[in-house]
Amino acid sequence: MLSIDTNATIPEALERLVPILDHIAIDVKAPLSDFSKYAAVTGMSVEFAKRILPRIRRGILVASSVPFLELRTTLVPGLVACGEVLEIVEGLEKLLSGTASGRVIYVVQQFIPYEGVRGVYSRLPRTPSEVVKKCAEEVASRTSLFEVYYRTLEEGSRPASTTPSSSLRHRRL
Repeated sequence: MLSIDTNATIPEALERLVPILDHIAIDVKAPLSDFSKYAAVTGMSVEFAKRILPRIRRGILVASSVPFLELRTTLVPGLVACGEVLEIVEGLEKLLSGTASGRVIYVVQQFIPYEGVRGVYSRLPRTPSEVVKKCAEEVASRTSLFEVYYRTLEEGSRPASTTPSSSLRHRRL
């Protein structure tokens, strides 16, 4: 299986790679329609976010033609809450509706601080695993396009309990 992890900012590269890839994982940091929030989460300027978000949306569209697309967002205390995750999923559903040709999953991830995390975030506690799980369940109850999972240090990757198709729910990530 040939796979890449990306932020989807260079759709031209993805166009060249998609024919040989089996899997693409894309970190979606914040709602793709909220320039200010995306700038705050990534540390870029709002002006740069205005230029880059259309490229990210295009990159996600390009990536939707791979056999297995994984979209994921990390719950960061004080920065990205479940409300933003729900906005992200709503925007992704609108973007990808009718375009995805393979398996598409959405993963709600636990924030785990580490030495390389910038500024105050390196000192934050990790997101409680129960918060991550509850958010994933809320996402799963509102989407029909994605298989929904959550990923925590304590439990690894697990399907959200209300993922629509029980036959898909038990597939391994």
